[in-house]
Amino acid sequence: MELPRRFNHPYRTLRQSGMDRDAALAEIRKAGASFFESMVAVKEVDGLTVVDSKMAVHCSPAWADEVKEQERFWDEAIAALEADPDLSP
Repeated sequence: MELPRRFNHPYRTLRQSGMDRDAALAEIRKAGASFFESMVAVKEVDGLTVVDSKMAVHCSPAWADEVKEQERFWDEAIAALEADPDLSP
């Protein structure tokens, strides 16, 4: 399993230069940060809780396409589970 890379330093540099959170997230995503790596950077640099850092990344325009895809996946998975009579309560 590959360990997550650290994007704290580039994210911190962007934030200290005056860049807002969404723009800084867009920049580290362009540099290859994953959703999780972005969460870690926001948590550690901006001092947010895990839940708040997830929500900050989830609601960021930088990750809107990924979030939309994740929501579509879960909507389809839930619909398939609900349609299967063997899995219904």
